[in-house]
Amino acid sequence: MSALHHHQQHQHQEQQQHQHQQQQHQHQHQEQHQHQEQHQHQEQHQHQELHQHQEQHQHQEQQQHQHQEQHQHQHQEQHQHQHQEQHQHQHQEQHQHQQHHHQQQHHQHQQHQQQQQQQQQQQSASGGSHQEAGSASHRGEARLECQLCGKTYKDRSGLWHHSLTHSGVKAYECLECGKKFTTKSNLTAHTLTHSSVRNYECLECGKKFTTNGSLTRHTLTHSGVKDHECLECGKKFATKFELTRHTLTHSGAKNFECKECGKKYTEKSSLTKHSLTHSGVKNHECLECGKKFTTKSYLNAHFLTHNNVKNHECQECGKKFARKCQLTEHSLTHSGIRNHKCQECGKKFAKKCNLTAHILTHSGVKNHECEECGKKFLTSGALKKHTLRHTGLRELECDIVFQENETD
Repeated sequence: MSALHHHQQHQHQEQQQHQHQQQQHQHQHQEQHQHQEQHQHQEQHQHQELHQHQEQHQHQEQQQHQHQEQHQHQHQEQHQHQHQEQHQHQHQEQHQHQQHHHQQQHHQHQQHQQQQQQQQQQQSASGGSHQEAGSASHRGEARLECQLCGKTYKDRSGLWHHSLTHSGVKAYECLECGKKFTTKSNLTAHTLTHSSVRNYECLECGKKFTTNGSLTRHTLTHSGVKDHECLECGKKFATKFELTRHTLTHSGAKNFECKECGKKYTEKSSLTKHSLTHSGVKNHECLECGKKFTTKSYLNAHFLTHNNVKNHECQECGKKFARKCQLTEHSLTHSGIRNHKCQECGKKFAKKCNLTAHILTHSGVKNHECEECGKKFLTSGALKKHTLRHTGLRELECDIVFQENETD
């Protein structure tokens, strides 16, 4: 009995120990669960605080952005207001200047009419000459001749307006580009060139113009007739406008200088066209290959390369070119004339562009990097020749070029 009692006591103790262990385990499990809940609660609280902080930061950024936009909008409004005031001031000055010029012209016109009346009175006194002039007027024949150029007009008003072109006074200025004209009608016709509306199309080549007069002058270029000859070099042109523009190249007066690169031009329109090359904006895209250009004239010249039309042949070597300017530039290589000298080393070149590229070799700065291998070059031309190495074309020629022009 004692052994059985001892065994029962031992089992009872084991059961109590087991229950005690289970209670301890449950207590630990509860503590862990509470700890996890506290940790989750802390994480949620931190996440909420972080989210609130982010929302506050975004709200502050939005307020700053709105404030910047308001500031920019106010600045733009101020700038537009200033620009409008300047434009109005220029317009008022031009209007006053035109009124003054109109008064002078009206006074000259009155004097001219008085002189004509005196001449008519003298002719009426002589009798027959007045009747002949009157009959000629009724027949619509041109009887009034310009004493400076010989051009004739059927009435005095036409002759008087024409005489203004010889005076050299250009009182009518275009507010868009600054170009000046002798008569208001010429200014009005010129302002159409700034408009995008071109309703007059050439049936020969499809080129469009803003005025019928511009189209008429353009059609002369297709006729092949060049009656206007330069007295300086003998070069002939189809229109008087082209001749006048050409004569500026002999005068050497290049008053319009590019602030970006220092290049000078005889006309403001040429400078405006050149300045587009610095802007980087290329809105004229070739529909054939997708290449873009800064001006429409460059696009038209490029388009000839797709047609493979090369009508300009070198008389020296027979090489043909799509554009006449390319032939002119190429002919310098045969002349042996090298007027462009490097001030650094004395080397001479036939073309200014070659001198410009050569000057970069003295600077040592290589800004043109190959996207394929990372190699850098002094000029864009050298980079283009190098890219042929990656295409597998003209590798030998490419190597020769680099040996002559590049040093690693």
